[in-house]
Amino acid sequence: MRDAEYRAWLETQELVSSSVSTKMSDARRVSQAHGDLDQHFVNDQMASLLAKFAYSKADEEQGRANPTELPIEGNLYNNLSGYRSAINTYRRFCEAGDNPQGRLSGLDRQIILNAIAACDKAGSVAAFVATLEDRGQPSKYWLLHEGNRYPSKAIVHWAMRERSIDASAGGSLCKATLEELGFVVIDWPELQRARENFLRQMPGFTSFRDADGSYWDVERRYKNQLVEDARTIA
Repeated sequence: MRDAEYRAWLETQELVSSSVSTKMSDARRVSQAHGDLDQHFVNDQMASLLAKFAYSKADEEQGRANPTELPIEGNLYNNLSGYRSAINTYRRFCEAGDNPQGRLSGLDRQIILNAIAACDKAGSVAAFVATLEDRGQPSKYWLLHEGNRYPSKAIVHWAMRERSIDASAGGSLCKATLEELGFVVIDWPELQRARENFLRQMPGFTSFRDADGSYWDVERRYKNQLVEDARTIA
């Protein structure tokens, strides 16, 4: 199991630190009890390992014993479900290994523009996101295009669906993919914080075209003078 690489990949999936730690711990336990996860992926993409951890509600009702080598305390059904989730997550990490630089292949600008058009056609961001399975409302990264704001992760997932790309793509990976294709993606909460900080330091600010006030005195006057001096020298 590639601990350091796996942790780094998990952190790109927009998981909270406690979820990253849980995924890491569960994967290590499975690996220790059932052998190296990377080798399981090479063997059969973890199909036999997942079959080993299969445990249904019917199994629970019939009192079926723990089918794995892992010692499990507490609710067997819930615990095995968590370990299956850990195995599936590590499998997605292995599948992403062909793209170590953190970019999605198979997408181009046109499919992203098609996704933007689909979002416009849906009438609202909420309506567009609702067309995608298991996608929450956006909160952090937004794609800017022609003066409008679009949910970057939902845009990429729509494009992935259209291109039949089956891969795990968190917000950071979607952002990196869009930027590589030449789009502008912003961290909206961070932009809002920067805006508020700027306005606190520039009381009375109304426009970057202002030729008076705190912004002009602090930020623009000396820069404009330098530009004029450079033009004179040139």
